[in-house]
Amino acid sequence: MKTIKLLSIIFAACCVLWSCGGGDDDSSIPEPTPQPTPQPSGGKFLTMSYNMPATASQETIALTGLSSSITTMTGQQQSPWLTVSKEPYTSGVPKVTLTTVDNPDNKARTAYVVFVAARDTLALTVKQAASSGTPSGGTDVDNLHDSTTDQPAYSRGGSKE
Repeated sequence: MKTIKLLSIIFAACCVLWSCGGGDDDSSIPEPTPQPTPQPSGGKFLTMSYNMPATASQETIALTGLSSSITTMTGQQQSPWLTVSKEPYTSGVPKVTLTTVDNPDNKARTAYVVFVAARDTLALTVKQAASSGTPSGGTDVDNLHDSTTDQPAYSRGGSKE
């Protein structure tokens, strides 16, 4: 049991270090993918991905494959845009709530969270979509036939009669 926890903590630390990247913004470097750690007899290593919208949102998801309460959770503290909180566990599949803030960038972002429950480990990859570039509550001024509320763009479109 202690070996599983130790391996899970080492794995989580490696994931966090891999996801930190560096100061450069080189998009040719592939994003790290969590790799399974050896599990003792009876333990499972699971992976799961979840996509969040670019806007601030909150969603509760089931950690499919884990069959007991989450004992440890690591990794999310390295992502200021993502908060992960455990839901109360009574039986069945454990659930967590993912809360994100707006993604102002026109580039998607990724965070990794590792959960340990009894002998099983689940590595969750959370991806948040890129911003659409349109300010919240506004309309797209580049779309000539957007709407009557987007007067500059709307009045440019169409022919004069």
